[in-house]
Amino acid sequence: MYQPGSGPFTVDLAAGEYHYEWFNPDAGAVVKTGTITSAGGSRTFKPPFSGHAVLFLADFEVMTPGDFDRDGDVDREDFRYFQACFSGPTVAVEPGCEESDLDSNGAVDHDDFSVFESCIGGLLANSQL
Repeated sequence: MYQPGSGPFTVDLAAGEYHYEWFNPDAGAVVKTGTITSAGGSRTFKPPFSGHAVLFLADFEVMTPGDFDRDGDVDREDFRYFQACFSGPTVAVEPGCEESDLDSNGAVDHDDFSVFESCIGGLLANSQL
């Protein structure tokens, strides 16, 4: 959502959890990120800076595969979760690790790692796992 002036504005949201990102177009920079929970209906947002503002909202249901901590990127924290769930092609997904089965074949294996690896950004983008 683009806010051409300063001050708060209202957005109608469906019930759910959202990742948000405030972007300052004058500075060309992301200023703040985080998560919110909406019960549904109107919600007022106030930019954390003055002037023009852009608010990006993403429903967790449509977040990037591999973003297990729902912070808007796939990084070391997500890799730790994935690594703890990795079991191999012949072992069924452990309870609590279903989200790591990125290809939905019932196992957390090298095929899932290939999907995970293709989504890496953030702190992992330029480092070794």
